[in-house]
Parts: sequence; C-alpha cells; structure tokens
Amino acid sequence: MTSTRPSRSRVTLFVDSLEGGGAQRQIVVLANVLNRRGYDVAILTYYPGDQLSRFLDSTQIRLDHLPRRSRYDFAFLGRLVGYFRTTAPDCIISYLTTTNFWARIAGRLAGVRNIITSERSISLFPTRAAALRERLLARLSTFIVNNSQVASRNMAAIGIPPTKLRVIYNGLDLAYFQRQGTGATADLRRSLGIPPDEFVVLLPGRLSAEKNHVLLVDAAVRFARTVAPITVLFAGNEFYDDVKASIVARISELGESSRFRFLGPRSDMPTLYSAVNAVVLPSLWEGFPNVIVEAM
Repeated sequence: MTSTRPSRSRVTLFVDSLEGGGAQRQIVVLANVLNRRGYDVAILTYYPGDQLSRFLDSTQIRLDHLPRRSRYDFAFLGRLVGYFRTTAPDCIISYLTTTNFWARIAGRLAGVRNIITSERSISLFPTRAAALRERLLARLSTFIVNNSQVASRNMAAIGIPPTKLRVIYNGLDLAYFQRQGTGATADLRRSLGIPPDEFVVLLPGRLSAEKNHVLLVDAAVRFARTVAPITVLFAGNEFYDDVKASIVARISELGESSRFRFLGPRSDMPTLYSAVNAVVLPSLWEGFPNVIVEAM
C-alpha cells in the first residue's frame, strides 16, 4: 500500500497592491514567515504597482493580480469568486477595510472556510453606517486581527464580539533593518546636500492627512528660528496631490522652503534612518506604525 503525502495548506494573502505602505509591508513579512513554516502562499492584489515584492525571500510565494478596473467595478466580485474557487485556498488573510469587504463576500461565496480579516488603524468607522456595515460583515470573518490593543478595544466598542478579535503586533525583518555604518550615512547626506553637522529630522510615511506633516513643518520652523538650524526630510509615497499641495503651501507661507526635502519613496530606508538625528511621526491616528519600530 502506498501512502499519499498530504498537500501543504494553501493561504492567500489579499491586499490592494504591493506599493510601499505599512499594511503592504506586513503582508510581505507574513508571506515570508508562512512560507518558511511550510504553507503554500499566494499574494493577491487588485491595483497595479509593486515596490515590495523584492523583499519576498522565496520564489515559491506566488504573486497573483486580479485587476479591479474602477471603484464601481461590480463585476470584480464575480472574477474574485472565480479566482477563489479555482485556487481553493484553505485560508484567506486580508488587510485593509475595502479588501476585507471583498474577501469576506467573495470568499464565502466561493466556499472558503477560514477568512481572517485585519484592521490596522484606530480610526476606521467614523459614522454609524460604517460601524453597522462592519458589525454585519464581521459575522463572515473567522477572526479579525488588530495590531494594537486600542484598535481592538475600539472595534469591541462598536459591537464586534470580543471572541472574534485577536491582537497581533506588527513584525519586523531584523536582518534588513540594521544600523548602517558612518561611510554609508555620510555618502547619503552628501548626496542630499546636507552638511555633516546639520540636525536632520525624518518623517517616514506616505503623504496623507493622518500623518499630519503640517504640524512638523510648524514645529521645525519654530525650532530653526529659536534653537538651531534644522533640515526636515519627508520620505514616502506621494499618492495625494492635494495633501502635498497643502504642505508645500504652508512651507512657502513660512518662507522656509530650503529646510524641507520631499524624497518620495525610498529603497534605502535603513541607511536613511541611520543618517538622520531624529524620526518624528506626528500622526493624528495610527494603529501600530511600522516606521517607529524600524527606526528604533
């Protein structure tokens, strides 16, 4: 008699894209860990853009893309159900509110038994309608993962059963986020035209309203005028033109344009962290910001 070796459990990690962002980076970290532990892992996205797949440590991790053509592409649901029926994952793990919506509906229609959704912020359901929608959809989640105790308490406060909630803090690739040597940091400062003795502050994160860049602009200008010279670096994706315009307008209003640099997305964050004197994140709301742990 011959025995058949059981196939590896299949896990689909579902997120909007692999553009740089906290949730997207956590998807990559999770994919690597699950792959090392013997799971058959696929990452599914629906928006184009890929800044993070280079951090995947195995070609065994499959990257699938199922385009969602617009916000009102309702046919996307049918395509997604078909994808899940064809790939037949044992578990779907989704990140972010919109992706969680699609994962729960399509996953259940496709007969997927285990659907784990993840909410990464402490300010997700500002209206009663949004809270009601989450209470209804929560029934379709096997578990809901939060990355902070506050986020978990906030979800319980809107009526999500505590038995559904789990807190799992963000993971970090310690091999990648290592302090860089003085040679590399000096080269980086030189490439940016920053003197070796200049005090430099970094705000890492996409240009978006919750990151509160304007507060740092005001504080940095006050510091420069009353204490010592300072240079501020903004590093991160610039998805929202109106947000950047408001930051630039405030800098221009204060007449301090030379103190601020918009670096855009970077592929050398360990060196950038090592080259600055301070990292500041004046966010209006966050769950568990990756960048604070990366900087530490």
